[in-house]
Amino acid sequence: MVLKKQYYCIKYSWAIYHTSRKYFSFGNNLYIYNNCRKNTSNYLGFPSSYNIPKNFELNGGKDHFAVKSYEVYEIEN
Repeated sequence: MVLKKQYYCIKYSWAIYHTSRKYFSFGNNLYIYNNCRKNTSNYLGFPSSYNIPKNFELNGGKDHFAVKSYEVYEIEN
């Protein structure tokens, strides 16, 4: 599934969060846990920091998932 949409941050103070013990998240919207390719605890939460839809469209209508692949980017000013 490929979605060609942009979702914008609406609450910058919660834009990105991480804890070395468990997970990395984008606000309360997207949680990626350690060992994410095998861990099915990753999930989409309800929109609070980004303007994503509440119907879990980013994940085919499901709230929990395992990560198939991922890319990492660095943003410089």
